Amino acid sequence: KEFVLTHQLPKEDIPPLMRKIEKSLYQLYIIQDLIDDPDVTDIKITAPDSIRARIKGKSYLTNINFVDANDYYRFVTMLLLQNGIDPTIKMLTFTDTNDDKYRLRITYTAAYVSSNSYPIIHVRKESRVKMMEKELIEAGMFDEKQLHYFMDCGRHSRGVIIAGAPGSGKSIFLNWFMEKCYEESADILVIQESDEIFAYRKGVVITHTVTQPNRNEEYTGLEEL
Repeated sequence: KEFVLTHQLPKEDIPPLMRKIEKSLYQLYIIQDLIDDPDVTDIKITAPDSIRARIKGKSYLTNINFVDANDYYRFVTMLLLQNGIDPTIKMLTFTDTNDDKYRLRITYTAAYVSSNSYPIIHVRKESRVKMMEKELIEAGMFDEKQLHYFMDCGRHSRGVIIAGAPGSGKSIFLNWFMEKCYEESADILVIQESDEIFAYRKGVVITHTVTQPNRNEEYTGLEEL
């Protein structure tokens, strides 16, 4: 307000400035544009001037940088505090549910175990809306013939393994598979590290690990689940 009254800031610059402040305080600052980009599946930050984005399975260095090391440390501290994470822990994967369009699976590695002495942040985006068979066929994940094969697998196979490189669409496929390939009478249990798999259908039991328990909670790993 003072900058506007003293004519140091033109009124037309107020809206973009307020958007930057909102991104800084309530969203994920300079990487928010990458999170909003539907083509980006992963974001990996290894230093203030090293932010990489994965697009269709390939990782690219972006032209987005933090101001300096202090700016990066402030961002990391804010991210951890917003999610109730102890910054002194050496490594942890957690889910950030503050974004409207995506669940963000975030892996944090502390600076003291990183060889370049900077904390490492890896963000994996998971859409809150599932892609169904029409969209998956259009995206080239499978064709009509393979669709019917997968439906048969869900109903008649004793086991299905879904494997692939990071960002290849395993979780997207599995989220669809769980909805459409099992009979309505099937009992479904999901065991996962963080909340990537979610259900539209009723009665699905979905669990995740608890690696940094709060008060009255217990550590719960994949093996225990």
